[in-house]
Amino acid sequence: MTDSKADGTRTDLAVDQIRQRIVLGTFPPGTWLRADALAAELGVSRVPLREAFRELVAEGLVETFANRGAVVSELRVREVEDCYRLLEELAAMAAERAATTAPESTARTMADQLDALERLGPDGDPVQRLLAHRSFHFAAFDALGHGALRRHVRMLWHTCERFINLATRGRRWESATDEHHQLVRYCAAGDAAMTSAIARVHVQHGRAAALRALTEQHPEGPE
Repeated sequence: MTDSKADGTRTDLAVDQIRQRIVLGTFPPGTWLRADALAAELGVSRVPLREAFRELVAEGLVETFANRGAVVSELRVREVEDCYRLLEELAAMAAERAATTAPESTARTMADQLDALERLGPDGDPVQRLLAHRSFHFAAFDALGHGALRRHVRMLWHTCERFINLATRGRRWESATDEHHQLVRYCAAGDAAMTSAIARVHVQHGRAAALRALTEQHPEGPE
């Protein structure tokens, strides 16, 4: 009998490892994901790997083709715009709820992750930066509680994360850090309106930076 809990754990491991490599550019757009090689490298069987591909397809990071396998999806301007617009709405909702229902504990968790992020700096270990940044925002998302909204905003974050990673450097790193501090400050004060407004601005600025970075990377015009 298959141990479904163990399969779930192996699937989560595969999703995390493959997603991380896509976001950080180790697996750039157009990379074919060879199931046999990945299964051997990650120490999982084909079943959890297949489930991992399904989750990554749902996040828009991978595309699958019958009898051909899985490939890292291309960076598309329309998808950047659409995903960020959806993320803006849910992130603003999460920020408002966090400042309303759990301002002190949420702000404390966010501040801890922000400290870690600043210690790493823009040139720090990319994996650690990725995890600290994700944990910072997920602290606010957690205020949505268990249910559809939190699942959807987390999925949208994973969809946008490679765009975020592409754009958060140079001046954007500095402005994003300032916005992070504002989120912590207004959340700690329980100011739901301002926390929500800053969350919107943060995502809007992130979208603009991602589109600029994508244009610079593909001057001939991405899809």
